Amino acid sequence: MTSFLLLATISLQAARIPAAVESAFKNQYPTITNVKWSKEKKNFEAEFQLNGVKTNVMYDAAGNLVQTELDLPLTFVPEKISTYIKTNYPNKTIKEFSKITDAGGNISYEVEFNRHELLFQADGTFLRELK
Repeated sequence: MTSFLLLATISLQAARIPAAVESAFKNQYPTITNVKWSKEKKNFEAEFQLNGVKTNVMYDAAGNLVQTELDLPLTFVPEKISTYIKTNYPNKTIKEFSKITDAGGNISYEVEFNRHELLFQADGTFLRELK
């Protein structure tokens, strides 16, 4: 009985993902099979491991890529971002660091710590606080 219920849950989850989104994901990542899907407003987000890196890929309902987010080691945080955090949030420690690439290839960085999420341009310039 448990196996049947688990299978039904997986099938229902897959049924909620538009075919265009599922197709786009399979074309972009044909070898990835362990995927956790979620809905972000009007978009669909796939979370999975790619070469040991937590990866999130977001598509619109038509299957168009919106953005890709890679969780990176804290050693990858650019000095300009570290300096900004130390200056504006003294005694705070970065918990997560992500590289975000939008559909146009534009790169930004997201830094998370103590219930704060900050967004930076590719050159390390502060853009805004997300949370």
